[in-house]
Amino acid sequence: MRVVRSLYGRVAHLRHEVAKFGSVGLAAFVIDAGLFNYLVTPEGSLHKHPLTAKAVSTAVAATFAYFANRHWTWRHRSRTGLGREYFLFFVVNLIGLGIADELSHQIARGSAFLAEDLLLRGRQLLPA
Repeated sequence: MRVVRSLYGRVAHLRHEVAKFGSVGLAAFVIDAGLFNYLVTPEGSLHKHPLTAKAVSTAVAATFAYFANRHWTWRHRSRTGLGREYFLFFVVNLIGLGIADELSHQIARGSAFLAEDLLLRGRQLLPA
């Protein structure tokens, strides 16, 4: 019975941690998307530089996510130093950004092939 209670306590704690982590991730996504969209509008300071705008919005969102997770999601965990933790967090975020970028290119490429295929098939169905 003691084992079941211990396991339940761990799972309940993990569930709350995952919910906090997801909330922080959602807020960081909103910050990233909102800031990027503002920066590339004519009123934004980087409207002619979308890659720079994306780098700025990603850096701001990642910094928010780091501090929100550090001080809210994982406030009960031991810390190993701000510089080391932030560096590792940012490296992992850069890896994730690279993966997301590659996936979006693959999806866009696949969508282009699909659109081209549908266009060619549509032409074949039209009477001559």
